[in-house]
Amino acid sequence: MGWTLDDALLDPGNAKLVSLRYGELKKLEVAAEVLPGLEELEIIAIGMRKLPDAVARLRGLVRLDVSDNVMTELPGWLGKLEHLRELSAASNRIEELPTGLYDLRKLKELDLADNELESIDAKLGQLGQLEHLALSGNHLRAIPSSIGRLAHLVRLYLNQNQIDALPREVGELGALEELLLADNRLTTLPRELPGVGTLEWLTLRGNPMSPGERSASTRPCPNAA
Repeated sequence: MGWTLDDALLDPGNAKLVSLRYGELKKLEVAAEVLPGLEELEIIAIGMRKLPDAVARLRGLVRLDVSDNVMTELPGWLGKLEHLRELSAASNRIEELPTGLYDLRKLKELDLADNELESIDAKLGQLGQLEHLALSGNHLRAIPSSIGRLAHLVRLYLNQNQIDALPREVGELGALEELLLADNRLTTLPRELPGVGTLEWLTLRGNPMSPGERSASTRPCPNAA
């Protein structure tokens, strides 16, 4: 369990994880100057509309969770948090992503589920350390072919979008174990996908696929739905 901001200010040298409560956002402007060792910051479900610029000064952050708020965008300075390994901005109202996001080269987990995203930039391929990518519950129609460069990706969640085709480069994801594609507009899958021998879980329900296509697509996967 994280410290409150007030607790962290009483012992800033030992504060590693802070969970902001409702009404503490303004205090963060001052607190950022005296929390040099802060590694994890949670600002969850407090009705936040904009991520405070003060967060940009917390250069040691490795985990940032701003889920369940009402933000429509993420700040352009996000790329300055160069040590960030986990970022969750799920369940907001984010419509597009800043280019700075793709500068987070150490990022291993990125959760952007349940937002208003309509597209993902080809720069996604720059996040080469990603192991978990959640884009479920958006309005995506396509995924960039650069996703094939995410060699360490283990979990890819794309369910509940409007995707009608996957790039064949998905078949290059040699570490992939979980691929959630339910509730999209897929009628077929890339023929390269069955070649992903690490795949253990695949969901396809809610797509307009023929029984034959579904059977052919799920045959190499031990757990398919």
